[in-house]
Amino acid sequence: MSQQNNIHYVTPYSIDKNFGRAYNEACELAPAGSWICLRDGDTMFLNPAWGMIINAAVADHGEDYRLIGCYMNRLADTHQLHQLRFNESPDITEHLRIAKNRFDAYGTEVVPISSTQIIAGAFMLFPKWVWEKTPFREKCVDADVWFNRDIRHNHAGSIGIMPGLYIFHLYRMWATNDPRHEVKHLK
Repeated sequence: MSQQNNIHYVTPYSIDKNFGRAYNEACELAPAGSWICLRDGDTMFLNPAWGMIINAAVADHGEDYRLIGCYMNRLADTHQLHQLRFNESPDITEHLRIAKNRFDAYGTEVVPISSTQIIAGAFMLFPKWVWEKTPFREKCVDADVWFNRDIRHNHAGSIGIMPGLYIFHLYRMWATNDPRHEVKHLK
């Protein structure tokens, strides 16, 4: 059993759509020396051991990574998607099975992503000191993209993903035409 790490879980929101500022305000509240687990409000953990999985990833791999993400069902980019495909199914039991199977196969492993990929803001795990040196850019809808780029540039740090942690992401399920590119709610 890994030791308990100080992980600050936050789900920021911005009425005025300045998500970078909302992320920065939430990160400011995290205790010194902690890790920050930042999530979108339309995400849900599916594995009841999610806290243990995140804690073990930090304990076992935290020294190697500046930013860690996870897998999910829906995003515009596919590298964080189960089987690299956008999942249209709203059937939560299907996603519970995927979460269990992914954890059974990968446990608390963390693996690097390619230098051309990013970790989406739907779930980002990082040490507070990284944020202190590289805060989120404000007044832009893609603050998560810039955070990834700034981490790579400023820290030459590795960015990784936990293949054993799979979350449900509602991600524009209300969009009728093209949910992967629906952005009206961000502007």
